[in-house]
Amino acid sequence: MKLVLGCDNYIYRCDGAFYAKASDKAFYDRYLRVFDTLRIVARTRTASAEEVARYVRLDDARTEVWPVYFFRGPKQYLPKALRVRRDMRGAADGCGACIVRLPSITGSNLLAEVRRKGIPYAVEIVDDAHDEMTGTRNPLYKAIWLLIHHDLLRACRHAAGIACVTESYLQQRYGNPDPACFKSHYSSIALDHAFYAAPRERRHGEEFAICHVAHPIAGRRKGQEELIRAARIVADRGYAVRLRFAGEGPMVPVFEELARELGVSDRVEFVGFLDRRGLRRLLDESDAMVFPTHAEGLPRVVIEAMATGLPIISTRVSGIPELLEPDMMLTPGDTQGLARRIVALIDDDELYRRASAHNFRNSLKYESTLLQARRDEFYRRLRSRAEK
Repeated sequence: MKLVLGCDNYIYRCDGAFYAKASDKAFYDRYLRVFDTLRIVARTRTASAEEVARYVRLDDARTEVWPVYFFRGPKQYLPKALRVRRDMRGAADGCGACIVRLPSITGSNLLAEVRRKGIPYAVEIVDDAHDEMTGTRNPLYKAIWLLIHHDLLRACRHAAGIACVTESYLQQRYGNPDPACFKSHYSSIALDHAFYAAPRERRHGEEFAICHVAHPIAGRRKGQEELIRAARIVADRGYAVRLRFAGEGPMVPVFEELARELGVSDRVEFVGFLDRRGLRRLLDESDAMVFPTHAEGLPRVVIEAMATGLPIISTRVSGIPELLEPDMMLTPGDTQGLARRIVALIDDDELYRRASAHNFRNSLKYESTLLQARRDEFYRRLRSRAEK
C-alpha cells in the first residue's frame, strides 16, 4: 500500500534528483516500516550542487516526491495559494492512505484533495495553532492562525486516527469523539542510546555558555529577541554570559543588529545550521539552554538538550510543562524574569544540579525504541482501516 504524506519539510532539487536533510530522510523511513511505498508531498525548490552536498539524496525505490511550489510563511503563500492548490491535483492518486502533519499549509491543501477522493487519513498534530494565534501581536498573523486553528479542528473531526506530540496538552484542544477514531501520542524525535549523556554539575568557568536552537530562524516566536535583551540585563549585573544561536534564516541579521544596538554583540554568536554531530557538540559545550518560545507543540530541541543533562529555561506554553520543572518556566515575553532566572541558575549550584537531574530523567521517556513502537502501532491501525 502506498501512503501519501503531507508535511512542512523542505525538499531540494538539483539536476533532476531530490535531496533532504539526513534527519528528514530518517524521518521518512519510519513510515516505510509499515507502508510499502511513500509519496512525500512537500515544498520543493531548486538548489545548487554545493548546497545539496550537505544533504542526502532521496533515491530509495520505495520513496517518491510530489513537489509543491516553494514558499516561506503566509505572506509568500497567499499570493500563490491557487498555484499551490493546482500542485495538489493528483497528489493522492494511487495512494491507499494519507497522513498529514498539522498545522501545515501544505498538509491542509493535500487534505482537501484526499477528502475529495475518500482516502482514509490520520493526523499527526505537531504544534498548537491556538497558542500561535494568542502568542502573536500581528493582527494579520492572528487572523491566519485562527483560520489554521479551525482547519485543524475540522481535520480532526473527520480523521480515522489522531496522534499528538504531547502526552495530554494538545489532546485537550484537538480531538474526535468518535470511538472509532484511534489515538496515540509520540514525538518525532530520534533519541538513541548513543545520544544520551548524564546529569551534570555546574562548571565554574569565566563565562556561562547558553545555547538556543531553532531552524529556520524566520520570525520572533522562538524568543531570540528576549534572550538577547536578557543577556544585556545579566551583563549589567556583572555576569559574563555567552549566547550561541544555532540555525539559519532571514531574521539572523535582524537579531545581530539588535545585539549591536544593545552592546552585547561580543557575547552573541550565530553558528548557522548544525547537523546532528554539530548539535551534540554545541549542547556538550553549553552550560544551559534558554528557549523562551511563544508557541510550540513539544519541542524536539528541548528534549535533545534534556538527554545531555542540560538545565533548560523555557516558557509555560503548549507541551513544555510536560518536560520541565515549574520554576524553570516563565510567561512568554518576560525579559526581566528571564534574566532573573538565568542569574539564579548561575548562582545556585543546587538549582543547577536539580534541573539537570530532572531533565535527564524525564528525557528517558522519549528514547527512540519506545516512541517507535507507538508510531508503528498507529501506522498499522491506519493501514488496517484503509485495507478494509
